[in-house]
Amino acid sequence: MRKRLPPVIAVLAATTVLLTPSTGIAAAPEPITIQTHGVFTGPSSAAGTFVVSGGVSDSGTYTEAFRFAGSTLHVVKTLSGQAGTITLAAQGVVVWTSPTTATFAAGHWQVVAGTGAYTELRAGGTPGAVGSADLAAGTADVVHTGEGQLR
Repeated sequence: MRKRLPPVIAVLAATTVLLTPSTGIAAAPEPITIQTHGVFTGPSSAAGTFVVSGGVSDSGTYTEAFRFAGSTLHVVKTLSGQAGTITLAAQGVVVWTSPTTATFAAGHWQVVAGTGAYTELRAGGTPGAVGSADLAAGTADVVHTGEGQLR
């Protein structure tokens, strides 16, 4: 025959289980900003530096590959920081403000992979990017804003 725990012990055991933090519960999403400053390295590539702030903080170098589909720009960036790598995909509409200067509108971005501390990073936002590219200077300054969380 199985013995039952005295009611006081049963209540204490249940309370302990309920009050013990669980590692399976993710933190709430926090604001995240990814700023990139790059130079064109080819007709469909760029490289430069980045800074991530908000719910995640890091900096380092990045590379990107991009392609156009009409006026929509599709980008994949790999950010290599001190705590690991973050791969993000973005798309947005290119708005030409002069023959050599473009800005970005609409679209969205999201983290599609990570390594190191970023293996469980989930982040994304709208629009895909804010910033500009100057073809004459060969530079692109872009900011991705949204929310993110480490699970």
